[in-house]
Amino acid sequence: MTLDMATGTQQGSQREPHRETPRGMQHPTGSSGWRERRRRRKELAERDRRSAYLAELWRIADLLGDAHETIENGWVQGGWLAYRDAKGREHIVDSVGMHRIAGYEITGACLVGAIVHAGGGPGSARTQVVQRGLDLTWHTLFRGAHEPVGWCPSPALRIARVGDLTRWNDDPHRSADEVAALLDRARSCGLALATHARAAEQSAAGSS
Repeated sequence: MTLDMATGTQQGSQREPHRETPRGMQHPTGSSGWRERRRRRKELAERDRRSAYLAELWRIADLLGDAHETIENGWVQGGWLAYRDAKGREHIVDSVGMHRIAGYEITGACLVGAIVHAGGGPGSARTQVVQRGLDLTWHTLFRGAHEPVGWCPSPALRIARVGDLTRWNDDPHRSADEVAALLDRARSCGLALATHARAAEQSAAGSS
């Protein structure tokens, strides 16, 4: 600071007066900024969930289409899969004996066995796409088209539903055409769900 000899006043740097930021122009910091970041994270997570659900529905529809082809190539009752051994003999195995089919030609399947085979074989039986393929097939057979699909039943309920499908397949009056038709209807149901999910995803993207 210096003294102006002519005026007797002090000169030098002075502190700028404090100016308040007008309301509505604050930066998104503090609690409001945190809420906005949280909202955005939830929005992105929901978008990811919708995309994953849509992709899974397409995979389930493809799985059921492959199961349909398996039934058309050969259908069995009283077991899950039929195979031809090295000597040309045909065998039918249930869920317990499915490990014996490794490396052999599959010549037929029941309803459940066709879905498991389409998913990659016995090792894929507990994968989510196979389990949900079974869920959708059961829903198509025993529930109305406009009822919501029960995707996550308890393990005990899912086992019971597999039993329902097995008994339906093994009915003495059942035919291969009926089993193939059920798989075709289940696939169509999956495609309809996928179309609806895609429309919802596009609508949400347009409104964000």
